[in-house]
Amino acid sequence: MRKDELWDELGSFPKDQQINGQVKQEMLQNLQSEALQKKQQRIKPSKPRKPGMVLKRVSISFVSLAVLFIAGTFLFSEIQMNQQTTPQQNEDGKQDTMQMQDADQGEQAKTPEPLEKEDALRILREFKSTFNELYHQRSGDDQKVTGIQSLEEVKKKLETMMSADLAQWFTESYFREQNGEVYVVAMDGPTWLQEDIPFDLEKISNTEYKVHQERDNEQLGHRIMTYVLVYDENRWIVDRIESENLDQ
Repeated sequence: MRKDELWDELGSFPKDQQINGQVKQEMLQNLQSEALQKKQQRIKPSKPRKPGMVLKRVSISFVSLAVLFIAGTFLFSEIQMNQQTTPQQNEDGKQDTMQMQDADQGEQAKTPEPLEKEDALRILREFKSTFNELYHQRSGDDQKVTGIQSLEEVKKKLETMMSADLAQWFTESYFREQNGEVYVVAMDGPTWLQEDIPFDLEKISNTEYKVHQERDNEQLGHRIMTYVLVYDENRWIVDRIESENLDQ
């Protein structure tokens, strides 16, 4: 390689931070040649050097220093890039671990404690009282509910202890809206759990239970009433009411 071509190659570094294969090979040959010549100089008697040879050796030595400088710069750049990449990888690993821990904690938070009969009884009491507070919140003989301006407001209050579908059914069955006022509909009330009669608690899953109670009277006949309790948004609510007629 001519000297001007070598300088052109060196001038492009470290802008591109790459040396082509041919240049690498020629630089290696130059270094090996210089080392061999130095070894021979130690063995052979020194001869008068021509000015051109001195200049040539000086040029080769300069090229060798330049190659060493470029190689050192390249290695230093690689080390810096590795040091910059490693902390980011470690940080990403920490974030992944934290996200997995948060997910595990979230799953644990969604799993409630097992229900006992006392718990189921308390939930069904609150379910009943939520409805009764609204239904009996009326004045005079016109059956108007005080403090309530719309059926949507009734539904929202009922949803604190029951599912949206069950709250919608209760609202449509027991309340009506007229001229911006809410009135109760006079009719037989819902069939609640009767506390003085035994009932069974069936576990369907960690977030769903069923309360079964057998009832037999003139009003209801002989049937099994089932109240389905579900765990929703960190609270227990009544999802639906089922009835099975045993007379048929």
